[in-house]
Amino acid sequence: MALGALGLGALAALVAAGQPRVTGSGAGTMVSGADTPAATALALVTLAGAAVLLLVRPWARFVVGVLLAAIGLGMVAAFVNPVAEEFSYFGYEAGGQVIGPSAWAWLGGAGGLLVALGGAAVALRSRNWPTTGRRYDAPAARPRPTNPWDALDRGEDPTA
Repeated sequence: MALGALGLGALAALVAAGQPRVTGSGAGTMVSGADTPAATALALVTLAGAAVLLLVRPWARFVVGVLLAAIGLGMVAAFVNPVAEEFSYFGYEAGGQVIGPSAWAWLGGAGGLLVALGGAAVALRSRNWPTTGRRYDAPAARPRPTNPWDALDRGEDPTA
């Protein structure tokens, strides 16, 4: 469930990051606002972090979960940050023109919130998840004798 929340939140943020964050109505209004490269980068980092969760030990899952929660809050800040000083997320009206947030900004913020909640769930609940087996760990190195003559005395081949 936590991995699903991370994936869905990152997907929502990726889709919303390329869309205009503000809308305008009125005569001659031209508004763009697809200026959230930070949210795109954070969403891609979220997907990478979700993949890492499947490979690491429980203590590392806790660390990655905390980082993903912080990344989710960063995505919310990237989407909800006002475009201009006079802009608020309740709309701004001047001279018959109304400028306000688009639905994409809200979708991206919701995706970031979903990532933050998923990261918190990973940090709190991942200790109970199954881990990869020890057979995937690096093999332990055999201690080699320091003196090859000692190995010959024991009847071992020092070149093997």
